[in-house]
Amino acid sequence: MRAEDAIIRPLLRMRDVAARGALYGLAAVPLLGVASLFVGDHHDRRTFLGVVGLVAAFIAMVGILLGLFFWWTCGGDIRRCRDWQTVTGQAGPITVAAPVLLRLGVLALVLFPGALGLHHLVDGAVRQLAVRQLSHARPARPLSADRRAPDGSAHPARAPGGRARRHLAGGRAHRGRCRPGGPQGTGDR
Repeated sequence: MRAEDAIIRPLLRMRDVAARGALYGLAAVPLLGVASLFVGDHHDRRTFLGVVGLVAAFIAMVGILLGLFFWWTCGGDIRRCRDWQTVTGQAGPITVAAPVLLRLGVLALVLFPGALGLHHLVDGAVRQLAVRQLSHARPARPLSADRRAPDGSAHPARAPGGRARRHLAGGRAHRGRCRPGGPQGTGDR
């Protein structure tokens, strides 16, 4: 209902503005979850959700503080965005900005824990995936007796002195399989 000065009555109440901001924030959390599905890599998705959460915390702090300050300075003359035509004077836009900033701040205040919750959910999924991949990995095969070095060590390419042994015999390089004084080499170490 419009009054004679074309302002929509009743004027906005702080409780109604905050409730609508919280409702918008609750609707924004599932949209953020869907939007994060379009980010390809798990690490990038975690980073995206973490950044959105921190930006939402900053916007919530600034929006609520400025919105409450502007609401206080307006002295109860709070107008809707539809009442923009009725704004007069230099301080008039503050009467419209106060509920907008308060609503945006409450929206971001609700979005902040939702974004961080989704961040921890994705982080847990990444850790579960890493554990699952590690548990399904094949264990390393122990070296059989025929693949061991002549001194019995597990590295066939290493000599007892710790250096790699290479011998040339018949045009092919042999790594650690030549015995000293054997037919394939002279046994240099």
